[in-house]
Amino acid sequence: MLKNKIIFIIFLISLPNALADPDVQYQIFKINLNASVDLDYTSSISKLVYFNSNLYVFPKDEFNQEVLEFDVKSNPSASVRKSNIINYNWQSFDEDSLDFGYDAKVKVNTLVKRIDKEIPLPDQFVEREYVKYVKPSEFIDINPSIRIKASEITANSDDLYETVVDVAEWIRINVKYDINTLTEDALQKSSWVLENKYGVCDEITNLFISFLRSLNIPTRYVTGIAFTDAVEKGWDLHAWAEVYFEGIGWVPFDVVFGEYGWVDSGHIKFFDSVDSDNPSVEYSWKAVKVELDKKNLDINSNVLEKGDKIIPFVSLDVNVLKNKVGSSSFIPIQVIVKNLQPYYLAPLVYVINGPNIIGDTAQAVLLKPYEEKTIYWTALADKILDQNVKYQYEVVVTNNFGASDKDTLEISYDYLAINQQDANMIITKAKNNITLEDEFLEIKVEDDLNWLERLLQWIF
Repeated sequence: MLKNKIIFIIFLISLPNALADPDVQYQIFKINLNASVDLDYTSSISKLVYFNSNLYVFPKDEFNQEVLEFDVKSNPSASVRKSNIINYNWQSFDEDSLDFGYDAKVKVNTLVKRIDKEIPLPDQFVEREYVKYVKPSEFIDINPSIRIKASEITANSDDLYETVVDVAEWIRINVKYDINTLTEDALQKSSWVLENKYGVCDEITNLFISFLRSLNIPTRYVTGIAFTDAVEKGWDLHAWAEVYFEGIGWVPFDVVFGEYGWVDSGHIKFFDSVDSDNPSVEYSWKAVKVELDKKNLDINSNVLEKGDKIIPFVSLDVNVLKNKVGSSSFIPIQVIVKNLQPYYLAPLVYVINGPNIIGDTAQAVLLKPYEEKTIYWTALADKILDQNVKYQYEVVVTNNFGASDKDTLEISYDYLAINQQDANMIITKAKNNITLEDEFLEIKVEDDLNWLERLLQWIF
């Protein structure tokens, strides 16, 4: 049967909604924080002796970020001291409004903590300075359910990097990131997140930290801002974690972004802490009959400069194992992922174009130095309505380290459709390097075609 039309299909698969620019060498940002306080003088004898504002959310020099410029601002003029916090102090004034903040320029590099050998899980002894990072806290709590689940997730690993990635990936797959829930305004404990299986970035990070602390792995909470298309303005306060690796130091892990062992250059760190219940700003004052009326804090960031694209850290090779199939066929897809670096990487690999993927469109792949691994997906082709048309797809995969690859797929009534069992058989054979002969595939009969005619077409 001769087809008279070929249609090329582009079908974009939705990516996770928290993606910045991970594939550039660096980014330089202009950050503006503007805060204000309105005071209510409730009586004719009202008097303000002093007013203090302690600001916590501002960038500092870190292993992958450098503060190039930093200028504080206040109106009326305040006395300012800057250390781990910025303290604004106003003395004896009668203004009913205070404005304060800063303008900063920050360079953030895309850097990966280089772990080039296996690091064992920590024993029960923890150095004094890290003890607070293995203990439960108010919102990063540890109950029996958390201990049991953490042990289940990591039962097969004694490698610290693998253990942390296993925990992160279990949470990414099983806990839904949902900005529309009550949790956006009311912080929930880790135990609540494990029970309900959803939350926003701070709560997902809470659970990640609780799991690791229950395993005696020092982990701390990080507050900063990051670019995400989950919010209208693009930039918003964000939370991730840092895990302590002996001999390496603190290593970042962002479960929401799927960035394990690193964070991209769209993350700007402000501070780290033991628990997640941390204020952005604290106010204190001494006065007679003066009350705090309104307060506001707004952070904005703009990209001033971007570096060149990074050289891909890994390579990808995608193969559609059965690339000519019939309508409503199941499709086995193979992706070979190779680490090109002399240190551990855990890239998140995505299918971003192609037929409907069954299950999660992303998979994390833990790779030791120069290691190669193969992962698989099963997809499902749409039902073809026009028997005289061949549909062609590009199956495209990418990852968060700058690599991508593609393969072609053709769907037509000229070809046999395979069922899910046969697609799984093809994957099993591929895993064992065994060639599967086409004649062993079950023929899926379409209602509108004679099965014998289709079998003859397949043979001849």
